[in-house]
Amino acid sequence: MYGKRKSKYPVKLILLILVTILIAWIMLDTPPQIEQEIQTINIALPAL
Repeated sequence: MYGKRKSKYPVKLILLILVTILIAWIMLDTPPQIEQEIQTINIALPAL
């Protein structure tokens, strides 16, 4: 039980950190690059 509980939180934490980094990276990026990233994400999402 303890091992199960322990493994759940780091996954959520890692996911939260990745999303935060992605948002920060997009916000710091220049507009033309943002458009390219959004297109890349939109193309990549159906593949997943």
